[in-house]
Amino acid sequence: MSGAEVAEYNDHAARRFLLEFERRNVMKPETSVTVPHSDKFGSVGFTIAFWLKLAHHSPRDANIIAKATSGETAAPQVALRADGRIAVTMQSTTGVHEVLSDGRIPINFPTHVSVVRSGPMVKIYINGKLDNSGLSPSPLVTNPAVVTIGAGADMPGFYGWIRHLHWYGVEYK
Repeated sequence: MSGAEVAEYNDHAARRFLLEFERRNVMKPETSVTVPHSDKFGSVGFTIAFWLKLAHHSPRDANIIAKATSGETAAPQVALRADGRIAVTMQSTTGVHEVLSDGRIPINFPTHVSVVRSGPMVKIYINGKLDNSGLSPSPLVTNPAVVTIGAGADMPGFYGWIRHLHWYGVEYK
């Protein structure tokens, strides 16, 4: 299947949401797309991968994708810091854990980003190269929230486009 999809997620409505989202191309701080909750959006072990092209950096942190509703900590959330770094935030049974990329997402250059959680290890890959990793040693808290792409989880969206978004309920190495 070409275009955005959520692997292992058989709800055709969610696929239509994501395909329509990809057709829009341009994201702005107020733009968001939500995908209904499914148990297939596992947060214990997962891989989230996508292509991102920024029109410019946001003056503040911006949500890329999150499994959360307003007022709660995402489980997980992939965000773009104002300085261009990727931040992965997860709520666990002992608190909030964050892994921050060392590299920055460039402006006007398609960049592939992957976030993998396998066991207690969280890894951020940028253009296929391991950028940074960290531990989230305690079990993650799962929630029945929707998946929000762009504005959501108490954050604005980003300026640019996102394509070929995949959320796998398993970790790929």
